[in-house]
Amino acid sequence: MEFFANAVSEKEGSYESRVRGKLVDFSPQNINRILGIPVPPVCDVERRRLPANWPGSQEEWDGLLVGLMKEGTNWIRKYPTNNPQRIDTADLLPIPRAWASFVLSTIVSTSAAAEMILSRVFILLVLFSVHEQMNVGKLIAYNINDMLTKNTALGHCCLINLLCQDAGVSPEPANMLLKSQVPITDSTMARLEKKVARTAPPEAHHHQHRAPPQEEYPPMHPALAEYIYTSANWMDEASSQLYIEPPRFSQQFAAMQIRYKKKPGHSYERFGSRENMENYFRVTRERAGEREQDIREDYTYGENLDFAGVLS
Repeated sequence: MEFFANAVSEKEGSYESRVRGKLVDFSPQNINRILGIPVPPVCDVERRRLPANWPGSQEEWDGLLVGLMKEGTNWIRKYPTNNPQRIDTADLLPIPRAWASFVLSTIVSTSAAAEMILSRVFILLVLFSVHEQMNVGKLIAYNINDMLTKNTALGHCCLINLLCQDAGVSPEPANMLLKSQVPITDSTMARLEKKVARTAPPEAHHHQHRAPPQEEYPPMHPALAEYIYTSANWMDEASSQLYIEPPRFSQQFAAMQIRYKKKPGHSYERFGSRENMENYFRVTRERAGEREQDIREDYTYGENLDFAGVLS
């Protein structure tokens, strides 16, 4: 969170943040260096995204998905004659679907994994192209910048940790470590193929002329719900430690929040040892003491102003 909070800059094209006093560089060049990825002379994803390079007919658009989608599935368009908007990842064949999952979790991190909008489909197309290349660092850096300025879920946590380590950011005992996503292996691919075979529809369904969606709120994605309600629980805990007013939620939200309270044994999984737990308590007490001192000094300052007649 500190990385994202300090990454916002008025300077256009800035790819810097500051974490615990260290300058963290998340420029395309540095990301490529950290990941050990060579930089191509041209990023074909950017080239494909230019409207001037788009296909000129529906037949050409449909030809891009040959070999990637299940039979009878296609682009999703708002109107039959329009350019396509997105595809459903459930309509992809097993191998393209696995790569789509990789793209949506590592290159353009998003919580909406059930679909791929057009700009992200271009990444998938370049991945399956023999002659095209992409500048991975540039795509990730752009995506991180989007997270700073748009209403979107935060991501790239593992990469940001690597960038912080490379910049010399020191870990703290109070750090909370979370498991990353399960890697894509032969076993996960085999399970995916079995799942696709079980859920295959008896008849091919067409998305070409799908009616526009109804104007209603869709159900919240389980991963997004867990993120929101877990964050709310964290805000409750942090506010009590910092002696500040706790957040106020609606009765319905608070009822859902309770369902995402820490499960029994969570502290053992979180700390792993009593030494780590005691270090966390020590750091928390130090921060609480500093916060208490700040509040007392601020109160005394306001009290003196009141006595001087400034506040009356």
